[in-house]
Amino acid sequence: MTASERVPAEVRAAVRCALDRKAEEVVVLDLRELSSATDFFVIASGRSDVQVKAIADHVLDSARAAGVRPEHVEGKDDGRWVLLDYIDYVVHVFHAPVREFYRLEALWGDATALTLDEPPRPVDEPPQEEPPRPVDGLPQDEPPVPTDADSTGAPTGDSEPDGGHAAP
Repeated sequence: MTASERVPAEVRAAVRCALDRKAEEVVVLDLRELSSATDFFVIASGRSDVQVKAIADHVLDSARAAGVRPEHVEGKDDGRWVLLDYIDYVVHVFHAPVREFYRLEALWGDATALTLDEPPRPVDEPPQEEPPRPVDGLPQDEPPVPTDADSTGAPTGDSEPDGGHAAP
């Protein structure tokens, strides 16, 4: 069983939401063997109080849209450390210096830090399509470069400033 298969869909959705708002250092800790209080921590950092609030709001809004409401929310007004308690998992969104101070990963050092098999796609971003294939050796977004030769490679004479008549 891969780490992704062991992480419930709601936890993966919280991770995707955090990444969608450009959260940094997103970590999932598996606490099932260590705690009866919760099964998982999702820990993420933001670079400012505004970003921390935006990450937390996006997790809350997406969970609500899926019919999931937190049991408890704390710290959202300050934007330094927002805690979203969904009972089976808890989302911690920190302002980076606050995360360094509290060091939850070190405090729960016996927990297994899980990584997903592939980076989760941000919630608001559709799956990416293949890039356009080159046509005649040129990428689709580049216009063809005009040449002064016909299909045989012979000069056409159309590039002369006087209409193709060379000066004697």
